[in-house]
Amino acid sequence: MTADISTAIKETTELFRKRGSAEDWSNNIIEGSRSLKTDQEYTNYYAWLASPQTFDKNRNYKAQTKVEKRPAVPDGYEEIIHKNGTESVVLVRKIRVDDEKEEKSQ
Repeated sequence: MTADISTAIKETTELFRKRGSAEDWSNNIIEGSRSLKTDQEYTNYYAWLASPQTFDKNRNYKAQTKVEKRPAVPDGYEEIIHKNGTESVVLVRKIRVDDEKEEKSQ
């Protein structure tokens, strides 16, 4: 473990002791991680944040980079995507068939 991540863990722990309310959570992380310089240090820091009890200081954690593709939408269904900032909600619903049109065509 690098000195930078050790410093970040120590500083973040102290900040959480001093400022333990939910409103301070993001500021504690931002301020506590200022010593970090590399992507690997940030990845290890996130691993520590996710599970301090099981964090292994001798391990270099890997960031998740693989993005799974969604399966194709089956015939008779449509995909509707609602975007809100960085969040997307994907709906898959059955396409409505107008019963009147279906009866006339038969």
